[in-house]
Amino acid sequence: MSILREEGEAASDMLERWSHRLPPMGTIAERSRIGRALLYDLLQGVVGDVAADWRIETESSGRPIVFSPNLRSPEPDHLLPSVSIAHSGGWVMCGMSQEGKIGVDLEMLRSDRNWQGMAESAFGPQEVRRAAQHGMPGFYRLWTLREAMAKATGEGWPAVTDKQDRADTGPDTGIWFASLDGASWSLWHERMLCLATQRQFSLAVARSYRAKASPTSHMPLKWWHLSQELQMMETQS
Repeated sequence: MSILREEGEAASDMLERWSHRLPPMGTIAERSRIGRALLYDLLQGVVGDVAADWRIETESSGRPIVFSPNLRSPEPDHLLPSVSIAHSGGWVMCGMSQEGKIGVDLEMLRSDRNWQGMAESAFGPQEVRRAAQHGMPGFYRLWTLREAMAKATGEGWPAVTDKQDRADTGPDTGIWFASLDGASWSLWHERMLCLATQRQFSLAVARSYRAKASPTSHMPLKWWHLSQELQMMETQS
């Protein structure tokens, strides 16, 4: 996992370092270029020289994928990692997994959003009740987890807003195991605080498994970059 501030010096350094692999300026949003640069840095840092020929491409759904011209197409899933990118409030986050499909989401908490209406129009009945009980932080926990799961499966927005309960179980923060629609999942949610702006963020990671996983096989969550401008917040019940 990696996360950094879009306007920071580290982001400029990564854009310069990976400029030879990034789309030209103006062809995609600058935050998308930063997300790709951060992901290239993560891939290179975790797996080393084996990633030298890897490229980040985009599926028709918008999901980023890792492509290698040295592997035959279609490529076996186990040869290349699953990746995901998210951004919100001036921050960009990315993740990779070499076991299962991964999705990540990052949301800055905004009190001016009609989160109650969003919950009622997108969440399942148990999730609507949980959001009402835990307020805005509870809504963002559910929203980010649903987004992360939808990114992992590649279903995108329809799965985020299908009004089916997906993240109604599990703790407020931390890592846990879940089963949904015959799939096995490792899920993680945490709240962070930007020390410079005092803005709160919800971060979520979802990893799905093709084969059934045991409840003890929680994902090891490792950070390649984690800005000192962010701190973990205490769990809010």
